[in-house]
Amino acid sequence: MLFTDALFSFFFVCVVDSNDQLYGADKKFVAELGKVVENLTSELFDILKSLSTTPDHQAQLALQFVNVLVAHADLTQADMAKLVMNLWSLAKKQGAGDKKLMARTAAYVRSCGDSADLNTYAEIADRLTV
Repeated sequence: MLFTDALFSFFFVCVVDSNDQLYGADKKFVAELGKVVENLTSELFDILKSLSTTPDHQAQLALQFVNVLVAHADLTQADMAKLVMNLWSLAKKQGAGDKKLMARTAAYVRSCGDSADLNTYAEIADRLTV
């Protein structure tokens, strides 16, 4: 830990503003970033639709997308929780999802809810049935 802390302080330059200071709160930058994320999500859904003829691949991609969202998204937001549930349902409906991975994902969501005392995560975990 000390090494990584030293690395972060090593790259800091007193007279230079970092990118998060320059762009982090800029409304135009945040709006552009939102558009990029929206486009990426739309392309992922197009790929999911095109994989409808191969349910194994569709279920695997949907489950991978669920794992990315669970790891990095704020599931306390209703839209994110709904997206995770829809993708989970798709993977489960196809019946080709990796059952062990699905069980581990559900257990991880449950542990996030338990450790952070967030009811939303616990509610999502209750719906993530294998």
